[in-house]
Amino acid sequence: PLLRVCVAAVTSNRHLLLVAVEHQVFDGHSASIFMDELMRALTGDGDLEPAPTYSAWTDEQHEFLLSERGARALTYWKTSLAGTSAYPELGLPGGQPGAPPAGEAVREVDHETLAALRNGAAKIRTTPFVLLLSSIASAWCAVSEQADAVIHSPNVNRSAAGSGRLLGWLANSMVLRVPAPPGDRPDVDWVIGVR
Repeated sequence: PLLRVCVAAVTSNRHLLLVAVEHQVFDGHSASIFMDELMRALTGDGDLEPAPTYSAWTDEQHEFLLSERGARALTYWKTSLAGTSAYPELGLPGGQPGAPPAGEAVREVDHETLAALRNGAAKIRTTPFVLLLSSIASAWCAVSEQADAVIHSPNVNRSAAGSGRLLGWLANSMVLRVPAPPGDRPDVDWVIGVR
């Protein structure tokens, strides 16, 4: 289910409300809005204004794409991504990989590794995200023998005027094109270039 709600009796006059929402339905910002409005409704603290609609948000996105600014953005991305291959031949034994298995793969990073990642990023004035992006791009270029890696990263998109109180997973795709590192292994200058 996309949304689960359960009320548990802790004592005869105390109850616990449990809400579980699939991340595809809510982003982190939506969870804050939902909890704020739920508490206001339960306590009678102020009137709740009608929420903006998701269709109004998508209409705004569509209007942007039809605008002159949207046309410039589309031209920019088409130019930036020209010549990339969505499905390069990997030459793996057994052929191309199929769809990933159902379920979710989660890898936790221990505190020591995370601290080293943060320190390493700080030394070259970048972020842990850029170090991880560089590592993924470098590995992808090595395995695929491509001249660059094209990586999708979802970004929160709450820039539209009415999106502040809208519940949903409001994200746009940011496509990052990273050139292969020169030589056998990436160096600091290449990582700074990725940044």
